[in-house]
Amino acid sequence: MIRYNLFSDYVLARNQIAIDGLTLVTELELDQDEGANYDLTPNNPLLRRFTQGEIDLFEEIFKRDMNSLHDM
Repeated sequence: MIRYNLFSDYVLARNQIAIDGLTLVTELELDQDEGANYDLTPNNPLLRRFTQGEIDLFEEIFKRDMNSLHDM
Protein backbone atom coordinates (compact mmCIF):
# COMPACT_ATOMS: atom_id res chain seq x y z
CA MET A 1 0.00 0.00 0.00
CA ILE A 2 1.33 3.43 -0.89
CA ARG A 3 1.23 6.42 1.37
CA TYR A 4 -1.42 8.80 0.13
CA ASN A 5 0.65 11.93 0.76
CA LEU A 6 3.58 10.56 -1.25
CA PHE A 7 1.30 9.88 -4.21
CA SER A 8 -0.22 13.36 -3.79
CA ASP A 9 3.26 14.88 -3.97
CA TYR A 10 3.92 12.87 -7.13
CA VAL A 11 0.67 14.06 -8.75
CA LEU A 12 1.52 17.69 -7.98
CA ALA A 13 5.00 17.27 -9.46
CA ARG A 14 3.61 15.38 -12.47
CA ASN A 15 1.07 18.10 -13.16
CA GLN A 16 3.76 20.79 -12.96
CA ILE A 17 5.89 18.79 -15.41
CA ALA A 18 2.93 18.60 -17.80
CA ILE A 19 2.24 22.33 -17.47
CA ASP A 20 5.89 23.14 -18.13
CA GLY A 21 5.88 20.84 -21.17
CA LEU A 22 2.71 22.35 -22.59
CA THR A 23 4.07 25.84 -22.00
CA LEU A 24 7.17 24.91 -23.96
CA VAL A 25 5.05 23.48 -26.79
CA THR A 26 3.00 26.66 -26.90
CA GLU A 27 5.98 28.99 -26.76
CA LEU A 28 7.92 27.14 -29.42
CA GLU A 29 4.83 26.25 -31.48
CA LEU A 30 5.93 22.63 -31.57
CA ASP A 31 3.74 19.71 -32.45
CA GLN A 32 2.05 18.50 -29.25
CA ASP A 33 3.62 15.04 -29.64
CA GLU A 34 7.10 16.59 -29.41
CA GLY A 35 6.24 18.25 -26.11
CA ALA A 36 4.76 15.12 -24.61
CA ASN A 37 8.14 13.55 -23.85
CA TYR A 38 8.28 14.49 -20.19
CA ASP A 39 11.27 13.54 -18.06
CA LEU A 40 9.61 11.19 -15.58
CA THR A 41 12.81 10.04 -13.92
CA PRO A 42 14.63 10.88 -10.69
CA ASN A 43 16.82 13.17 -12.85
CA ASN A 44 13.94 15.63 -13.03
CA PRO A 45 14.34 18.12 -10.15
CA LEU A 46 10.64 17.80 -9.31
CA LEU A 47 10.94 14.02 -8.99
CA ARG A 48 14.31 13.65 -7.22
CA ARG A 49 12.69 12.49 -3.99
CA PHE A 50 11.20 9.41 -5.72
CA THR A 51 12.91 6.23 -6.84
CA GLN A 52 12.37 5.05 -10.42
CA GLY A 53 10.23 2.21 -9.05
CA GLU A 54 7.98 4.68 -7.24
CA ILE A 55 7.72 6.84 -10.35
CA ASP A 56 6.73 3.83 -12.45
CA LEU A 57 4.11 2.75 -9.91
CA PHE A 58 2.74 6.25 -9.46
CA GLU A 59 2.65 6.84 -13.22
CA GLU A 60 0.61 3.66 -13.69
CA ILE A 61 -1.84 4.79 -10.99
CA PHE A 62 -1.90 8.33 -12.40
CA LYS A 63 -2.72 7.12 -15.93
CA ARG A 64 -5.41 4.76 -14.62
CA ASP A 65 -6.99 7.58 -12.62
CA MET A 66 -6.88 9.98 -15.59
CA ASN A 67 -8.42 7.35 -17.88
CA SER A 68 -11.24 6.72 -15.45
CA LEU A 69 -11.92 10.46 -15.23
CA HIS A 70 -12.10 10.81 -19.00
CA ASP A 71 -14.32 7.73 -19.35
CA MET A 72 -17.01 9.24 -17.12
